[in-house]
Order: sequence, then C-alpha cells, then structure tokens
Amino acid sequence: MNTRDMILIVGVGSAHGDDQAGWLVADELARRLPDGSFFSVRKASVPLDLLDWLGNIKVLHLIDAIQASGCGENVRRLQWNSGAMLPCERSSDECRPDRAERAPASSRDDKLPELAGARSGLRETMAGGPPGRSSHGFSVPDVLRLAEQTGMLPETIVVWAIPGSSFQPGARMSEQCQNNICRTATQIMAELSVAYA
Repeated sequence: MNTRDMILIVGVGSAHGDDQAGWLVADELARRLPDGSFFSVRKASVPLDLLDWLGNIKVLHLIDAIQASGCGENVRRLQWNSGAMLPCERSSDECRPDRAERAPASSRDDKLPELAGARSGLRETMAGGPPGRSSHGFSVPDVLRLAEQTGMLPETIVVWAIPGSSFQPGARMSEQCQNNICRTATQIMAELSVAYA
C-alpha cells in the first residue's frame, strides 16, 4: 500500500473517566507515527463518525474503552468478521465465526467483558445476542453493519478494547486504564510496523 489514508486508526471516547482511553491512544499514535505515512489517526465522540471517514480505507483499527469486571483485565484485540466481534490476540491469528460458535453462547458470554465506550454494545454482539445499546447513540457493531450494507466496510477491522471501571461524567481516569494507554499504543505500533512495513 502506498496511498495515503489506506489505514484508518480511530479512538472512540468522551471526556469522562476511562472513556478517554480511545482518544488518548489515538493521540499517542498520532505522535508516534511518521509524518506523510499512509495512516490517518482520528478521534470520534460517536461511532457514527466513522462513516464519514471510510472512503479508500482498507484497514480500520478502532480503539474503545470496555467496562472491566476486575483489575486484572488486559487489553483485548478483537476482529470484526461476518457481522461478529471475535477475540483474536494477534494479527496472524485466524478469526472465524465458526471458532466462536463452537462453545454455547452462555459459556462464551461468561468470558466477555462489558465492552463499552460506556456501553458500545460490543459485548452483546460478541456473545451472539441482540445488538447492544450505547451511550454514544449508534453502537460500534451497528455502525459496522451499516458500513457493510452501504459497501463502505474496510477489508480488515481490528478493535482494541481497553479495560476501565470509571465512566461517569466528571470522573477521573482509573490507574488501570492509564497504565493501558501506552501499552495499547505500543501493541498497535508493533502490529502496524510488522503488517504494513
């Protein structure tokens, strides 16, 4: 790829507590990526903003906060595939719907964090349930489905889910989430440098 804006990186968030995570990772990536590269880094207040930016995009990296159940939660790498959000820890992993469907929905659901941007609806989609609600209006899965229906969906969509616990208006970012900002940016940079060098 040698065309500018072929890879879009979007941090979804707000100014409230851990919901800032997507924005802060986007800021860190914008600082680290070389000028004049074929990467575009943006920040979105609502997932619906994505639809304005998908022209000529082949790969989308989306960064959002998740509602974590415990302090030990790690950043999750997920991949959108055939209308479902699937766990996929490395870019070389094969993420297929049939892998997620092997386990009963109830056992898959137990292992899924409350994915968020203060409830972006990803958890319900990953568990095979109905689309979730989002404080952002349209959920991330809703927007990805809409992009698919309109022929705008990029070839590859990776979602980076950063665990957090504090999403209330005026809340401060939790230490757990702060610790994951640079870690997530480093993981994304490593993937970008290997896959798109």
